Amino acid sequence: MKALKRVCAIRAVAELCRLLRVWRLARTMTERDAIYVQILHHGLLRIRDSAALGHIQYCAIESEHLHNIPSLIGETNEERHLYYFSQERTHYIEHVDRSLPGLDFTFRRYVELWARLGILNEANAT
Repeated sequence: MKALKRVCAIRAVAELCRLLRVWRLARTMTERDAIYVQILHHGLLRIRDSAALGHIQYCAIESEHLHNIPSLIGETNEERHLYYFSQERTHYIEHVDRSLPGLDFTFRRYVELWARLGILNEANAT
């Protein structure tokens, strides 16, 4: 049963990654939207790989981090972007186990993307 759940999770993540590639082609995407898509891309790949290795607790933490990001793409309410950055991102940083194999690559990508997101949040706050 666990193996079946793991296979289903891997297939679902693969489909979401495919959809994200399609979204990336959208012409109306802002720089902030593109950052969110990249965060989703890296996070979903990490969930897929972690599920295959049986790191279910990590998958739960990562999915909690990612679950609101799709609704932030195209969002005009600045408060929601600030909430993700100050609350959800911080919660993820505090709870993720950085010792998991392969997470260092994903986390470095996140740090780069979060830095760009922080600059955009500051620019849009004024």
